[in-house]
Amino acid sequence: MTMIALMPKKPTTMTWRLITVAVLLRASIVSALGTMPSTSVFTSKKFVPSKVNDVGISCPDFHKAFDQIQTVSPLAKVAIKGEEGYTGFKMADALDTSGLKWKTIERNSNGRGACTTIEKIEDYKGLGVPIVRFRGSLEGPCIGERFAQMIMNLEARKRWDVQISNVYEAYPANDLDAVNILSGAPEYGESARFGIGYCRTKSNVIVSPREQLTLCGIQEFQKQGSTLIWGFEMEDEYNHLLPGSESDRTVRARTHLFSTTTVPTGPNSFDVEYVLQLDIGGKLPSFMTTPVLCETVKSLFREARRYFKSDEPQKFLAAKDAIEDVFHNRKGILFP
Repeated sequence: MTMIALMPKKPTTMTWRLITVAVLLRASIVSALGTMPSTSVFTSKKFVPSKVNDVGISCPDFHKAFDQIQTVSPLAKVAIKGEEGYTGFKMADALDTSGLKWKTIERNSNGRGACTTIEKIEDYKGLGVPIVRFRGSLEGPCIGERFAQMIMNLEARKRWDVQISNVYEAYPANDLDAVNILSGAPEYGESARFGIGYCRTKSNVIVSPREQLTLCGIQEFQKQGSTLIWGFEMEDEYNHLLPGSESDRTVRARTHLFSTTTVPTGPNSFDVEYVLQLDIGGKLPSFMTTPVLCETVKSLFREARRYFKSDEPQKFLAAKDAIEDVFHNRKGILFP
């Protein structure tokens, strides 16, 4: 017996009614989807010049971008709110009014793990991939700039990300003052870095090489000593900014949203919240890719714990102060 044999030879009145309802329902769904707000933050149509000739950097709608980040990162909301004194996750949880239902997939309450909590929301915003949130509390000075280098500097990233092939700032902004004006500073801190970055990963047993072109920035909040590192994937219309030729292209991974916030909790301690919604590209299901992502980010937290507990942060700050002193003296010579 086939399925065709079960169908009536001639549609009944009830059949036509069901078909009509189905068509109207489908039309209403399509109409609703057409009016749904886009998740893209690239709606401002404003540009700032980069340090690369003739390349302008598309600015996001900063209000929309930072609202999206604060919705999924309560610690980012703490940094932006800018309360004086030592805060951290205790205040973050009090400020979280998003109502989002996070599923805890790992928790280390014994203090042994650098990353204490991992949570996720499946298919966040209907984009087909989960958003994952990592939290940790670390010892050492809260130097957000140095934490950012662990993600953006190739040599520093190699210490924890075995899959990284290359990462660099391809198109840095030429004028951060212009970025600060467009971003609505000081509401969202002061832009310390802004530009388009390129990232390429190696292949492994699960995935082939991937590449990304991401708009990234670093916001500093001087009053509190907090830092917000953020990023959103550039849209396809900017594919011409990818390095090399068409033959160099790989499967494109896409960061729908990325943020890392560091907030001091004492004179020598700070909280870190790392949030990422990454579409790895291809046809791999998230239940295969999410565990790999989690292990990679946990390696970042372990490297951060090692680094900030050592004497290396003091060397970093001393070197930075020396450079600033040299620059200040040169300015004195040039402009007496």
